[in-house]
Amino acid sequence: MKYLYILSLALCTMVLFPACDESSPEIPCLSCDGPTGPVPPDAKKVIIEEFTGVRCVQCPGGSKAIEDLLLIHGERLVAVSIHAGDFAPPLPASSFDFRTTDGDQLLNFLGPPEGYPSAVINRNKFGNNILQQGQGSWNNFITQALEGDAKVNIDMSQSYDSGSRELSLTSTITVNETLEGNYNYAVMITESGIVDAQDDADQGLILDYVHKHVLRDILTKADGDPLTENLTQGTVVEKQLTYVLPADWVASKCNVIVLVSNAGATKEILQVEESKITN
Repeated sequence: MKYLYILSLALCTMVLFPACDESSPEIPCLSCDGPTGPVPPDAKKVIIEEFTGVRCVQCPGGSKAIEDLLLIHGERLVAVSIHAGDFAPPLPASSFDFRTTDGDQLLNFLGPPEGYPSAVINRNKFGNNILQQGQGSWNNFITQALEGDAKVNIDMSQSYDSGSRELSLTSTITVNETLEGNYNYAVMITESGIVDAQDDADQGLILDYVHKHVLRDILTKADGDPLTENLTQGTVVEKQLTYVLPADWVASKCNVIVLVSNAGATKEILQVEESKITN
């Protein structure tokens, strides 16, 4: 737990990573004009956790697919790009190392991709009984995960002191229907707009590639901290954290993400919420 108190050119191998040699399928545009109208405060939201790396030549296609999905689903979709696994070590031309201990722990927790690009949708196995999903199935499974009502609501309020670089976060979790079993909540920080090297199948080495939704840190345990409260309908749980952002992160490009997940037989995420740290 990381509270600070008051908080390649590598080629894809067909044997280990068969999907990395496949061309990226196109994503159907369900709503080419994008979502319209405000998102209701109690609307169910979904998180896509993409496993990626600067040495994965097909991963820029996956990143582009996620941006298309964000246009389709709007604020009801939250994206995290996790640099972990064999394709994640920095390139000789890299200025940054996007790997984190938390990312490695998430990879172990959720299981390795069978190929790249790969992502976990709401930590749900869907009909194929696996967590890691290939790019061609992302939109379909996101649409499925958005169905139904949110079992919990998450409200976030935060303040950021640009001098001390301290983030103060309050997460308020409201239980909409009684929950049986064990549940966790987790807090992540991501950063977008980071310019650095990336291998690409079509363009080769891109020195000024723009990395988005990069997992920077998880402020709880990687799989979340236990919600020890009795989660009956109407229960309100408040969690507070403070955290000092490292000096090389651009606060205006960082988002904080809060999620509630099942800690029992499944790892399914019940609800997720995202907010900018500062404008």
